[in-house]
Amino acid sequence: MYRYLLYIPFLIPFFLLYKETFSRVFNSWFTYEESHGLLIMGISLYMIWRKRSKLKNLIAKPEIFKGASLLILSCFILIAGKLSYTHIIQDVSVVFNILGLVLLFGGVTIFKTLFIPLSYLIFIFPVFSEIFGNFSIYLQQITALIGANLLKISGMPVLLSAQYIELPHIILEVAQACNGINHIMALVALSIPLAILSHHTLAKRLFLVLIAFMIGIFANGLRVTSIGLWTAYKKSGPLHGPHDIFYVSFIFFFGMGLLFIINQLLRRRVSKPSKINNIPKPEGSLSFYSQPKKLKFLPPLLAFLIFISSISYLYSFQPVPVYLKRPLKDFPLVIKEWHGQDNQSVSNFLKIKADEELNRVYQNHSKDKIELYIRYFSFQNKGRSVTDYRFNLPEYQRQTLQVPIGNEFLKINKVLVPKRSNQKVIYFWYEINGETINHHYKVKLANFLEALFSRQNNGAFIMMVSDIDGNNSFSEENNLKFIQSLLPIIKMSLAF
Repeated sequence: MYRYLLYIPFLIPFFLLYKETFSRVFNSWFTYEESHGLLIMGISLYMIWRKRSKLKNLIAKPEIFKGASLLILSCFILIAGKLSYTHIIQDVSVVFNILGLVLLFGGVTIFKTLFIPLSYLIFIFPVFSEIFGNFSIYLQQITALIGANLLKISGMPVLLSAQYIELPHIILEVAQACNGINHIMALVALSIPLAILSHHTLAKRLFLVLIAFMIGIFANGLRVTSIGLWTAYKKSGPLHGPHDIFYVSFIFFFGMGLLFIINQLLRRRVSKPSKINNIPKPEGSLSFYSQPKKLKFLPPLLAFLIFISSISYLYSFQPVPVYLKRPLKDFPLVIKEWHGQDNQSVSNFLKIKADEELNRVYQNHSKDKIELYIRYFSFQNKGRSVTDYRFNLPEYQRQTLQVPIGNEFLKINKVLVPKRSNQKVIYFWYEINGETINHHYKVKLANFLEALFSRQNNGAFIMMVSDIDGNNSFSEENNLKFIQSLLPIIKMSLAF
């Protein structure tokens, strides 16, 4: 039993290194959005348990160099996530670290045996909502289309406009948070082991996974339909039905039941017993050390040193504040023909505390108005960064605009936000160390590199808002001219 004591020295720093990740995962199990995580964990453990007979026949041959290299790479990914304040990178790195520990202690054979069950844990995290974030609007519109058609079948008058469903008693919007991608991918994750265990042909397995994806999309449309019918029946009741049964988690639980029914229909004969169950059970248990006794302390020692080094770096890292030469209150009130004044009404999602803030409204002789907001951070840390979730603008018809400035073109974002009475057009971008960046992942990469090599991670978020009213006074040309005049001034104002 004493050999199990070898795990304690590296397990303690491992849990310290990932205490925030484990806390987030545990808390997410009790939310509507990621409640499927506990089931994913159980499936992963079940797949490992099914390989118990094979594992007992294997002899561990620690891979010192390969295992240590994978651990170092995994910790570097974790540090990159910490310095760029990207939770998903931090969280996913735990899967790589677990694989690294298996390779370090067990060797290549055991690593290959456990690779799929352990890699499956990646479905616990909302990886795919990040990957498919740019396709959110399409999922929203497909969901709205399915919901609207099902409501028409029920006999209810429906007017569909993009992701908006107008009913006689309510207007439903399939918002970005309602695209259901997390639960759709969780359903796909569930279908993978189900397909492997239930079917022997690749075609049937792939077909079941595809069916799971389609069920998820249909379930989200059915959820919207149910909300429409429920609100018509119970106008004063909660939007998502009694006990929130029509919340996004409906996709997974309803889809899971339908998936099991379809899977049973696809099974035309009883599955053959797996060959792994025919392996005779050996006496004893898996031996973790086939190398000489003098080397048996090397894997836990290396894991301990790698984790302790990572913890030491993260806890000792303190970004150096970079202050502006001139405060933003000295920002010019006149920009060519545009005259500005301070704006007292600010959107809630912009009410995040920054080191320097600017809220202005500029107006030209034609009475065109442009709202300008700047948020500058002398340093960024957890809870205050330019890529804060409160700055995440909806991706409705997002476009990339190239603005000519001198001999170069600078890229910024343009977003159309539809409203019932009018539309708003929003232009936004980031300024990191004098560089104009239009994508938040590029910002995170720039923040990481700046923090890693210069211990500085200052940056700014810039947003312009203009109304598109019914009088068609909106002019894209005027806005772009204003931006062309604005960008050089911003770069001078953000000098440090």
